[in-house]
Amino acid sequence: MILIPQKLFGDPRVSILLRDGNVCILQKEHHEPVLNREGYISNHVISILLSGVQHIKTYEEQQIHVKAGQVLFIPRGLYAISDLLPQKGPFQSLLFYFDDDLIQEFLSQTKIKDISRKSVPSHLLFPMHPNLELFSQSLLDIYSGKAFQDKKFLRLKILELMFLLNAAMDEQQFANFLFQLSLPQKRNI
Repeated sequence: MILIPQKLFGDPRVSILLRDGNVCILQKEHHEPVLNREGYISNHVISILLSGVQHIKTYEEQQIHVKAGQVLFIPRGLYAISDLLPQKGPFQSLLFYFDDDLIQEFLSQTKIKDISRKSVPSHLLFPMHPNLELFSQSLLDIYSGKAFQDKKFLRLKILELMFLLNAAMDEQQFANFLFQLSLPQKRNI
């Protein structure tokens, strides 16, 4: 089985901006379509789609369609098949892979409002806020060269992204989603 992000580290179309083990920020660029790419997502991931289109089919037959200018959050543990499609230029995305420790660090600094007891959705998909565009561009400008890849900034950049997402969403939808995600799941006995 192909583990993501581990498989991406050796891909020549993927640039590692910052990395500490499997917690990382990657830039992906494809000039040709990539079809039926299977993978198991072993870390939580936030994908900022800069250009192109991505179609994801989950093991449960759920379809997720992401367009340029959208942000997708997928919790770890998802088996998916993806199509990456360039449109009017290459397919480009920024990928932020992180662990439960970063979620706990974010939640410890965030006030949680009313928590829904509904089941946790399989993903979050939302439009790119102007602040996220600025964040993405500055990240690429600063970290895409080999001159400045100090991993001590990795956790700070992922936390910054989480706070920007939370501020951009209505009623702390992002923080509430992460809180629900971190709750122990009921087991079917």
